[in-house]
Amino acid sequence: MTRVAPENPFPIRRILSPSVKAWDKSHRSQPRSGARIKPTAQAVAQSDKRASPIGAKDVFLNASILIMLAIVLLFDASCNRRPADAFFPASNEVPGWVKTGDTRTFEAADLWKYIDGEAERYLKVGVQRVFTSDYEYRNEIDAAIDIYIMKSTEGSKRIFELDPAADARPVQLGDGARLYSQSVIFRKGIYLIRIVAYQESAETPQALFQLGQAIEGRVTR
Repeated sequence: MTRVAPENPFPIRRILSPSVKAWDKSHRSQPRSGARIKPTAQAVAQSDKRASPIGAKDVFLNASILIMLAIVLLFDASCNRRPADAFFPASNEVPGWVKTGDTRTFEAADLWKYIDGEAERYLKVGVQRVFTSDYEYRNEIDAAIDIYIMKSTEGSKRIFELDPAADARPVQLGDGARLYSQSVIFRKGIYLIRIVAYQESAETPQALFQLGQAIEGRVTR
């Protein structure tokens, strides 16, 4: 005959002290190892923001910046590739004017050799180099042409504005020009052109202006 243990009328209950209860509640609230934690709404939003692809507006903006940079570099490279003689009119290209000397080039570091005492103000505005050559007009007027190449149009503008406007009259050359009795100065983009005659006569200003027009056409090619 099988013996059956009598039912315990007094089942054992788990009795915990208050401190143990607190520890047990805290322990149960922590995630178990390997359990998946449901991300919060804020975490999901941040994740979506990081994973979102670049918008069309950003792509267009970046492409525009790259194109502008390429144009600037191409323009600068084209200026550096052009030989110095390409900026100066050939003899009798302008009626009466003859090129009487070789074209000389002075880089920024050597500018003091050409215009000692004034080189500093050109260096401050970013001059890169200067081309210079001598001319003669009808065996009567000797003149020198200086073509300064700046890093930016702001540099040529600042040097142009430093020249006194007194005793000069504005003329239509480049982006701004002043014609004096024995010289003409004008700017065109990154170029600053100064033509100085060593003799003065009634026809000197007009002859200088015509020579300046020929140079303007060459720097804009």
